Amino acid sequence: MELSVRERDRMAVLRQVDEGMLAAATGVVRLGVTRRHFRRLMRRFEAEGDGAAVPVLERALHRALEERLLADWAGGGRGGRSPAGLADRRRTASFG
Repeated sequence: MELSVRERDRMAVLRQVDEGMLAAATGVVRLGVTRRHFRRLMRRFEAEGDGAAVPVLERALHRALEERLLADWAGGGRGGRSPAGLADRRRTASFG
């Protein structure tokens, strides 16, 4: 899995704070997060290491949903409805 620039920067800051090379308050400012969120990131970093910088759950859920939808549409699932057809039905569903 490739890391985005933001994730690499986040990982570097967390590592520097963990090693004592950077103050936590400076890490908060550099990452642009609240102190509370920074503490959560640090706890996750201490538990998981470098993987804590990557929002794994969000990516995993997005990929699983995307794969499932593509498989359904490619295999003729969902009654053969296309994504565009589903969007049209959602837009007009409230108009009766």
